[in-house]
Amino acid sequence: MVTVELFGTARLCSGVSQVEVQPGSLQEVLCQLEHRLPQLRGVCIRQGKLLPGYMVNINGQRFTRDPHYRVGPGDVVLLLSADAGGA
Repeated sequence: MVTVELFGTARLCSGVSQVEVQPGSLQEVLCQLEHRLPQLRGVCIRQGKLLPGYMVNINGQRFTRDPHYRVGPGDVVLLLSADAGGA
């Protein structure tokens, strides 16, 4: 499983701080997140892609928006919004 931790607007809109999804490309992970938390659709994710003002961090080491980036089992994905400074 992959743990997706939500911060800023994503956390406020969804009302949850984290969700577990299956590993895959970042786009696949975001599609699962969008399916599980439809209130994020159009706010920070659309069709498995990050909207402007959003970025993810993988395992506290790599920032990316690359939809093809592979997210593996045990990885932690932080969904950060620029408007909240990632807080």
